[in-house]
Amino acid sequence: MKVAVQKIQDIKRRLSNGFFEKPINDESVKKESIDIEIYRIGMPKKGWIHHCYSCSMQTAKTMVYKTIKLDGKKYVFNVYLCGGCRKYFKCNTDKYLKFNRKINRYIHYNYDHLLTR
Repeated sequence: MKVAVQKIQDIKRRLSNGFFEKPINDESVKKESIDIEIYRIGMPKKGWIHHCYSCSMQTAKTMVYKTIKLDGKKYVFNVYLCGGCRKYFKCNTDKYLKFNRKINRYIHYNYDHLLTR
């Protein structure tokens, strides 16, 4: 039960911070930053507008979901998320947990080589 309460408190903390993680201030890692964008397919890869990962609406807004430091490089996972879904997740913690699991599965499936070192 304590684990569930801690998870909910952590989610509420992340939501109150506007979804964003604190940036890493390591200068040596900043130089080797690699951005990985997570979005729904259907738009050109090189464009700056993509589909929201939650509702598939077109958006240019991203949120920093996860940052991993590995071998002197910083991998930043940016998720495309529209303003409507952000507001919805702030009010519905359960839905945000479900979305969180979906993103974690996507990262685990597609970028497992970064997580298993």
